[in-house]
This record gives sequence, structure tokens and C-alpha cells, in this order.
Amino acid sequence: MGRSLGRCSPRSWPLSRFPLLPSVRHDEPWVLFDEGRIAYGPISPPMTGFYGLEFGKNKEGQYYDFGLAQEYLKKSRYPNGVEVLLLGGNAGFNPRQAEVLQAQLATLNIKVNISLNDAPVFRKRWLEERQGDLVQLLWDADLDPDETLFPELHSQETWNAGRWNNAEFDRLVAPAQVEPDQQKRKQYDNDAVKVLIEDAPTAIMLHENEQKVLAKYVKGFQSIPVNAIDMHGSGWRRPEVRAARRNRIWQRP
Repeated sequence: MGRSLGRCSPRSWPLSRFPLLPSVRHDEPWVLFDEGRIAYGPISPPMTGFYGLEFGKNKEGQYYDFGLAQEYLKKSRYPNGVEVLLLGGNAGFNPRQAEVLQAQLATLNIKVNISLNDAPVFRKRWLEERQGDLVQLLWDADLDPDETLFPELHSQETWNAGRWNNAEFDRLVAPAQVEPDQQKRKQYDNDAVKVLIEDAPTAIMLHENEQKVLAKYVKGFQSIPVNAIDMHGSGWRRPEVRAARRNRIWQRP
């Protein structure tokens, strides 16, 4: 869930860093219904060599803390609560997720008005018209941190629709794009994630499961977690089709 920062300073916006992150429970239905793995930051499991299984368990990432959320809200411009617009899509688990977030933020006296849209309308309102105080977002098909951190969150990138601007974050993700040493690049990315978590332009709630449904007769299928399918080593001919083909071959004169 991202927030719009285009018209005000992050530190003065009612949900900037303050109540947004610690008020969002990461064990709510989208995880309990086996829709994904709890996320404490933007580095996802397919990012081999960068994703850490232990990250977040010691509260170094995003985590739920209602008392802290109340404390942050008191320090914001709207200590008694505020009304905001949540812009999202109307497919998948977006409607249920929006309702859960609405209920969670209501405990802080933050009234969330939900607007769910078809994909073309959502993109127009989000990217062109810059509507919404909060926006439901989904990043997918990323196998490397550079596919997420730079295009989604660098201040000069189009996909940074919330207009988050942090010079330190930009300084860290830029050299990570060209650094050939993986350990050095991992350090750049880890430092950038720390800046992201501190300033909180987005609340990252889960690493969504990617689902592929196969018939029993499909053999040798290798899943690629980027919404892609590698069919080079796969066979999908139905057994009865293979049997009929063999019979035709043996029956030739």
C-alpha cells in the first residue's frame, strides 16, 4: 500500500511514517488464507542471494505495534484522526485487503473511504490524475532488487506515483544498478531498504504466492516466479493422444 506525497511534505502528512506502518497487521487474512508470505520489506523470496529468511524477526523491518502507531499519530498534523481515500483495483484479493486495512486504520480514528476500480480506470486515476491518499499496489515478476527498488521508488521514476523523494535512497540504489560485485550490491540494497523503512512511503504486507494450475499429464514443468512459463523441457500431450499417435505409426504400411 503506497501513499501519495505529491502535495505535501512526508513528515507533515497524517500517515507519513507515523501510524501507517505499525498499525498494519501482517498476519491478517491475506496471509492466513495462504495468499502469500508475511513481508517485512521489499526484498522478496525469488531474489536469490538477497532475500533473508530471518529478516524482520527482530523488528528491523516493518512490523505491527499499535502503541507506537498511537504515539506517532499524536505527533502528526492530525492527532485526532483524519479521513483519507484508498484507491485500489477490484480484482483478486484487493477488495478484501482494502476492507481489512479500513478496519485496522479505523482503530486510530483514521476513516478510510475505499474506491475500487477496473484496471484501466485505476491506472488512469493513479498514474495520470494522481488521485488517492493511499493506493493499493502490486509489484510482480521481479527476480532482482534492482527490478523493484529503482523503478518503483527512485524519485525520478514514473512508477513512483506517490512522488516519494529521498536523496539518500536515490544515492544508494543508483550505484547498485552497475555494481558487479554481488556482496557490495547487496550492501547498497540493504542500506536503501533501511532508508525506505525509516521514511515509509509504502507499507509492504506480503509476498504473494504465484499460482499455476497444471493437469496431471504435464511432465517436466519448471516454474519461474516472474509470471513466466518455461515450456522447453515440458510435455503436455494427453496420454490418449500419445497412444493414438503410437498406434497410427505402427499401423502404417
